[in-house]
Amino acid sequence: MLAIDMEMPKSCNNCDMCYKGRTCCITLLSVNIDSTERADSCPLVEIPAWNPVSIRPMTEEEEELYGDEYTLMWDCAVPEEEQTVLITTRFGTVVGTEFIDGYFENYEDIGDVLAWMPLPKPYEEKRGSENG
Repeated sequence: MLAIDMEMPKSCNNCDMCYKGRTCCITLLSVNIDSTERADSCPLVEIPAWNPVSIRPMTEEEEELYGDEYTLMWDCAVPEEEQTVLITTRFGTVVGTEFIDGYFENYEDIGDVLAWMPLPKPYEEKRGSENG
């Protein structure tokens, strides 16, 4: 596997891996430069990235709004409500959890979480393979 640090192209037309928008340099197949999506044969896959977690003290406005309910606020991107994600903890573990009501489930001490990432797409068995 080869990892390339580039933004995932939305279509073959704006992919840096194509020769002048005509041939994919990975598959060597012709590409449709008018397509608004990547070709089904595209071997590029998006690998979820870790999102570092940072926190900050609440502002006076936030203290008035939330009262004693919270003492710190997220100062980073956070998952969507009820999204299941992977987290890295300060204990050196990677676990799956949900983001509920502003917390990572089972980790109410927000200082315990160092980073989070979306779950990868589920494994999809290729049809016609010899192993199934």
